[in-house]
Amino acid sequence: MTQLQGIRVLDLSRLYPGPLASLMLSDMGAEVIKVEDLSGDGMRHFPPFAKDGNSISFHAMNRGKKSITLDLKSKNGRDQLFSLIKDADVLIESFRPLVLEKLLQVKNIEELLQINPKLVVARISAFGQSAPSDLKNIPAHDMNSLARAGVFHINNLSKHAPSPMPIQAADLLSGYTCCMQICAALFAIKNKNNTNGTVIDVSMYDVSLASIMMPLSKYLYNKEAISGGRDALSGSLCCYDIYKTKDGFLSVACLEVHFWRGFAKAIGLHESLHGPKAMFCTGEDKNKLQKLIQEKLMNKSAHEWEKLLAFELKLPVLELRAPETALEDPMIKSRRMISDMGDGFSVFNPGLDYTSFLSSKELDSQHAPALGEHNNQILSRL
Repeated sequence: MTQLQGIRVLDLSRLYPGPLASLMLSDMGAEVIKVEDLSGDGMRHFPPFAKDGNSISFHAMNRGKKSITLDLKSKNGRDQLFSLIKDADVLIESFRPLVLEKLLQVKNIEELLQINPKLVVARISAFGQSAPSDLKNIPAHDMNSLARAGVFHINNLSKHAPSPMPIQAADLLSGYTCCMQICAALFAIKNKNNTNGTVIDVSMYDVSLASIMMPLSKYLYNKEAISGGRDALSGSLCCYDIYKTKDGFLSVACLEVHFWRGFAKAIGLHESLHGPKAMFCTGEDKNKLQKLIQEKLMNKSAHEWEKLLAFELKLPVLELRAPETALEDPMIKSRRMISDMGDGFSVFNPGLDYTSFLSSKELDSQHAPALGEHNNQILSRL
């Protein structure tokens, strides 16, 4: 038996954050029903495509789910959704604020709790349901939320122009926090007397700000600038930075004094540079030390440094690898991070514990559903 067996989720969301949340709920045992309009989730159309015509990205986010199509602009479509809500435990949506209310012709979303008092409604939007009206009405994606939160300016932009982040941080954090809060709400309903359903408001802007909560908190304390690479974990410290080697790059994260001492000794720095004073030096002293470290690290390949520093001396120093190389790591297979779809392609999993907590979960050959594939199975029961 999986943890959320018997839980039914209606997922009206699209693209990344909501489907990620419902994917994790599905992997933990919930039945997830994608409620799509007649044109389907836009992610179905992101190349490349599997043999069934759905995109690989769509399969990755929606494997193991069911799909029905409803026209929520019609009375019949709305009535069908209301009927489904009666037997559902969770509803996830990612429309802009007030859009779902207009579609369902309700004054406020809490009216859904009158249909089902135990329902958990999770709402994901760019700026939250209580955002000012000018922000409520604009479309925004992951990069927009991060941009408004100031995330891009944490790095030193004088070195290079800003570019999209290699990960969709706001999407990921929204999906994970949405899933976490849904699980907490379900726990409360099941284990606490007289606990009714609730509405969860997930803001991609909030989680973007939370992603830089440490530098923002320091700024609130001392009002010292944190943008432009000034924050400790954004390249302002010699002990926590990325350095070039003979053939690649090395991530050096020696934040603790004993790690820094081991690193400094191993690469041949003078004994006077082995302590915390050097670790946290600033200004011209930092520039000189950084240049010296760079010169030392150019003497070996990244792999050679990793072997010495990480695996022999047990220091937090690792080579920067390409994602294609990372996929060759045997640990990925042993930790069940890849699902074989059985039709000539595989997809990556969202990072839950599939080795012990979810060790009984079947992950392979769980194709994402075709658009409306389960209309007869689900809607015929209404």
